[in-house]
Amino acid sequence: MLALLVWGNGGVLDLIAMKRETRKLELKVRSLKDENARLLGEIEALKKNPNLYEGIARERFFLKKPGETVLYVTPVDKKGKGFGSGRRTDEGDKASATSSVAP
Repeated sequence: MLALLVWGNGGVLDLIAMKRETRKLELKVRSLKDENARLLGEIEALKKNPNLYEGIARERFFLKKPGETVLYVTPVDKKGKGFGSGRRTDEGDKASATSSVAP
């Protein structure tokens, strides 16, 4: 009988597992609510200041104005090898740069 209370279906071990799962889900809900509040703040900022669209377009979609040149910077690992082209612009520099014009 005691074994059923501890190990049986709906027993103490199941209760402990459900409480653990409940805590995990509560943390997930809190995280999603925080993200939702952040995104709503972004939406309000964009509604109030349409100039912010330009910054987002430049960062996310690599858009540029006519006549501008876009520089793509590739990070370099600790061994001095680039994750992309592997070229360094300067010995003391920690990033390699490639100049090209975006389409």
